[in-house]
Amino acid sequence: MLNSCVKEPMNNIPVECSVRKRAGKTRVNASRTTKVLVCASTFRALHRSATRVADFTTNRMRWGFRGVTGRLQCQAADNAAPRAEPLLRSSATHPIRPAPRFGHHSREGTILKDLNRYLTVMFSCVTLFAASTSHADQVVVYSARIEQLIKPMFDAFSKETGTTVKFITDKEGALLARLKAEGKNTPADVLITADAGNLWEAAREGLLRPVESKTLESNVPAHLRDPGNQWFGLSVRARTIIYNTQKVKPSDLSTYEALADPKWKGRLCLRTSKKVYNQSLVAMMIAEHGESTAEKIVKGWVANLATDPLSDDTRAMEFVAAGKCDVTIANTYYYGRLMEKNPALPLGIFWPNQESNGVHVNISGGGVTRYAHNAPAAIRLLEFLSSEKAQNLFADVNMEYPVNPRVKPDPAVAAWGTFKQNTINVNKAGELQAEAVKLMDRAGYR
Repeated sequence: MLNSCVKEPMNNIPVECSVRKRAGKTRVNASRTTKVLVCASTFRALHRSATRVADFTTNRMRWGFRGVTGRLQCQAADNAAPRAEPLLRSSATHPIRPAPRFGHHSREGTILKDLNRYLTVMFSCVTLFAASTSHADQVVVYSARIEQLIKPMFDAFSKETGTTVKFITDKEGALLARLKAEGKNTPADVLITADAGNLWEAAREGLLRPVESKTLESNVPAHLRDPGNQWFGLSVRARTIIYNTQKVKPSDLSTYEALADPKWKGRLCLRTSKKVYNQSLVAMMIAEHGESTAEKIVKGWVANLATDPLSDDTRAMEFVAAGKCDVTIANTYYYGRLMEKNPALPLGIFWPNQESNGVHVNISGGGVTRYAHNAPAAIRLLEFLSSEKAQNLFADVNMEYPVNPRVKPDPAVAAWGTFKQNTINVNKAGELQAEAVKLMDRAGYR
């Protein structure tokens, strides 16, 4: 049971604490949830509807506060006889031992022992205060982006603000499951993950909270953030067409939809439908064309496959470069990594749908967790990551595009050329993901 501590006349020391009653024993514990005052001479704990006072001259909980010396009588509110109360313990120090009964020792000895107990309690309170305020100097991040992609940004944030960033990296699904399991006890303040579908799922599960930030609204375009401001894009990746430059001319290409044309029969490679990137692409096509038309397009893709769907984008591009197929659809950063490793590969990048809605884009992004203990620092971190000074750190390290339109991409990325983005809100990638998975299954896209 969570109770309050109140202000007493002597040596008031503000900390965060709670008094919990368990199995008949009262303990003083650090808490991040209830702002209270603990004093060096007494704790006042509210147990049930009666007022009880912790008197450190006797180390006993007593009824009715009448002074700070153990010599005064303690009486219940109804004037009943004094009753014995459980021993008070502090989790920040060793158990506080009961004092000898007054009258058994000299006055000088009693004063020295009382002073020693007061100093012990003061040290305990200061320790509790330090524990409660230390969280304000750090922010905890759950990240689906690997360490080498995020640590440079976190180090820059810590250097600028003095706030320490602690982080845990794992797969998207594992992090969402962990947040759900931890509930109010989660240490996480921020969730960072790839693909709007994953962020949408986190918001749907109630794992994120809305954020009011003019900075984030200014730095992140509306179609790259949650309409309810529960998550925000921090970098952009385009899912575009990659082709074999020895077998295909750019003039042969036009749109995603055109890859369903029979002229591409036996010439198309695709990544498996089990990965979220293609699920999000098809979800956005449903939003754009409707489910019936989108299904016809996907069936056309399946009919044109040169081989069974491949495990990842890199494998699909390697098949294109080897001449096993002529075109594929892949995320731009996979193309950048592969060409950086082997610039001689006969691969080119093509921006589809420039005469219509534009290239399908997706994001890596983040949000403040529902039970964040340090939400102000969490918001500052997201604002920093979307700022002009940090955007290149976030995007360039993975060959992505900055989400902030005022920031230019890395020269290697800029060399691929400019393109028009599809401005349908990427939130649709999550909203329609279940329908997209069912559609691909019906179309035979495995």
